[in-house]
Amino acid sequence: MYAVINFNQLINMKYSWPFILILLLCGIHVPRCYADTTSGAIKDTEFVIEKQKKNKVSQEKKIFFKAPTKSINKTDKPVQEIQDLTLEKLPFYPTTQVQILSESTQEDIIESTWHNYCKLGVSSLPLPYVDIFIEKIHFARGIWSANVAFFPELFGIKARQSWFSVDGKYAMASWLLHTHLHYQNDWHKYARRDNAPEQNLHQGSLCLHAKKSSDVSAQEGKITYHPLAFHHGNITEQLFTLKYKWIKPLDAFTFKISTYNDIAFYKNDTVKKKRFVFSGAPMVVVALPKDIQLKAGLWATWHNDPISGNISNFDVCPKVKISTTISEGFNPYLGIEGMGSTIRPRHLRSVVQKNPFIDKDCKLSHSYQCLKLQGGSKGSIADDLSYCLDIAYRGIKNLSRMVATPNLHRYTLFYSPITHYSVKTTGLFHYIRPTAKMSTTIKATYYHYMNNNTAPIWWYNKPSFKLNPTLLFKVHPKVLLKSGLHLRNGTAIKDSVGNITNIGTTIDISLEGEYAFSERFLAFLSISNLLNRDNPSYTGYAGKKINITAGIQYKW
Repeated sequence: MYAVINFNQLINMKYSWPFILILLLCGIHVPRCYADTTSGAIKDTEFVIEKQKKNKVSQEKKIFFKAPTKSINKTDKPVQEIQDLTLEKLPFYPTTQVQILSESTQEDIIESTWHNYCKLGVSSLPLPYVDIFIEKIHFARGIWSANVAFFPELFGIKARQSWFSVDGKYAMASWLLHTHLHYQNDWHKYARRDNAPEQNLHQGSLCLHAKKSSDVSAQEGKITYHPLAFHHGNITEQLFTLKYKWIKPLDAFTFKISTYNDIAFYKNDTVKKKRFVFSGAPMVVVALPKDIQLKAGLWATWHNDPISGNISNFDVCPKVKISTTISEGFNPYLGIEGMGSTIRPRHLRSVVQKNPFIDKDCKLSHSYQCLKLQGGSKGSIADDLSYCLDIAYRGIKNLSRMVATPNLHRYTLFYSPITHYSVKTTGLFHYIRPTAKMSTTIKATYYHYMNNNTAPIWWYNKPSFKLNPTLLFKVHPKVLLKSGLHLRNGTAIKDSVGNITNIGTTIDISLEGEYAFSERFLAFLSISNLLNRDNPSYTGYAGKKINITAGIQYKW
């Protein structure tokens, strides 16, 4: 629930929820796999840098940012957090396509007015490469778009990924409706040994997103169905999620109520279980003098997956955040969540996004955030340079870690019996020069783990430092270059019987070049995993090998 109070004058407010669909910056069209960071994620680094002048911002002076989010390509992902703020999802494997630019910013550099395209090519695996996208299809009172793709590599040697998706937007009375249908098939195999495991994974989503906004109220709801199943049929999940927001201005006050609910039907060889999460969040925001804003509220949660003696079925967690605007380059904020446990849902869908080779007897259990202190700043240092800095201290109960099983090169989840504390620092810097046709983004993350030696398993086995810079540069009217770097320092892990595996520092580079024969026709060449790194991950698998893809693209 939101309430806005201005001590000087009442402000008429209008609400809308524009979609910011962040396309991937580097554009190196190789599939990617993202990490499940439900055990250590912070608030999603999503923000809008605004040139502020009397609380009015011109559209052309806004730069939109969004850090990489966890999802399997183009899949409408389930909500992994019930907090009011979406949490950041960090990529586990090299993310060669990191998008920070808004669509208008990209057009300033790429200068393309064509949105439909067809890309055909072949990779060095060898497998074909296909990516077809069509938008603005007028049908049945709506505007539709469709995408069909086949990518030659996702998780390992001779792995393949294919999908089909359809999106539609249409109006019904005062409501704006958005429908989304997606199906995806992934086939994974590791060729390290003759008896290497393989997985054939089917997943999809069906979503209806509705919103309504006026001068007197605003509503937004989203219902999503996510089926997931392995081809052998031993592990399946049917996940339903419901999100809803209601906003009602009343004189000097504006109330907001947010809810998150999900029902998951999970089945493996030994367990068949229904898991529920229901939550609601009333909040209030007070606009104080000198551009200071105070936000306070509660998250109330009920679920049917408690942990005896540690986690109960019901809990309430208070949230407080204060922020201010000192200058365009300095907008600090400070927040606290604590004195309770905020559930962080863990479902099969989020786990296999990181690694599909899950053991058929793996147990799923939610984690809980018992404390979070967060602070930072964001701003625009100059017209072409913006930043965001965030520091978070948190405590997590029932923390999970992927642990290799002794046989078959698969993994299961172990859960820590103690509360773990960590500090995470994230910096995001964005520099763009439309006149020079260049844009670069640098993202760095540092983790400090506390009391890491008290448990029999290294629960914090992720690298303590990650660096992901990206570059987009148009060196010639017909030549566009894109690059991405992935670096993370070494760490050590244990398997289920305590055997230690040391993983060294990994660094990799991906490159792509495009040559435009005309406005509509171009050729591309991309190289992923240029250093041919070997990263055994949590389970001893071989890493992804170098992949070269070449082809042509036609736009219309």
